[in-house]
Amino acid sequence: MKKLVQAFVMLLAIPASFSAASDRAFAQSEIVSERVSFRSGTSSAVISRTIRGWQTIDFLVNARAGQRLAVSMTSNNSAAYFNILPPGGGDAALYVGENSDPANSYSATLQQSGDHRIRVYLYRAAARRGERANVRISLSVTGRGDTTTQLPGTPPANGGGTASQLPGDALVAGTPFHARGILSCAVRLIGPLGDCNYGVIRQGSGSAAIVVSKLDGRSRTIVYRQGTPIGYDQARGEPARLTWTRQGDEITVRIGNERYVIPDAAVYGG
Repeated sequence: MKKLVQAFVMLLAIPASFSAASDRAFAQSEIVSERVSFRSGTSSAVISRTIRGWQTIDFLVNARAGQRLAVSMTSNNSAAYFNILPPGGGDAALYVGENSDPANSYSATLQQSGDHRIRVYLYRAAARRGERANVRISLSVTGRGDTTTQLPGTPPANGGGTASQLPGDALVAGTPFHARGILSCAVRLIGPLGDCNYGVIRQGSGSAAIVVSKLDGRSRTIVYRQGTPIGYDQARGEPARLTWTRQGDEITVRIGNERYVIPDAAVYGG
């Protein structure tokens, strides 16, 4: 268990691929800010706007750490995207729509409290041509937020003993896992999916290590951070990269010819 947890911590240290360098030069943009408010008794909203050329809109959404922010956008112009920027200013994006698959679809547990900016814009080539885009944004903020979680086996903040896992998320007896189950998988690019056993170690806030027993008898560990697959236990000489797509409440992870269909419930519990 100690080795598994250490490997999980090392994989979680993989830097996020999101970078301000992938964002366009907003110094040329006309940036307009709009505060998003929800109707009483609701936690979601739908916004329709039109942008043209270098025009950019920042939709400000106030949310707490531990809450889950979900944003999706559709447009009549395929060059329209959105980024998500954290509280505190600066342009280092949490999410870059044009670099993601699927594009313009984000769902993650927030790590900071404050105003998160949903920045809507046209890709630079379309902006230079003065193109126009009608966009429709659906967003929601759910959960109470301000939750604190720890990895199993790490010292608790108040000292002494071993930290319990997520509140109410007990370990499966005799294992390092918070849950075990079966997911759909395949080790070949073409062909039907089969059933694979898995175990999951949850860190909270959408971070987890999912250990899958593959159909060929080996195992595969897939690491999530903030609800997104970010890495895996890559063996020496194994050049395959990880890609993923979302459909409903499941994410299909592809590593070379391997496929894994991972339900959100495995990562978040419930």
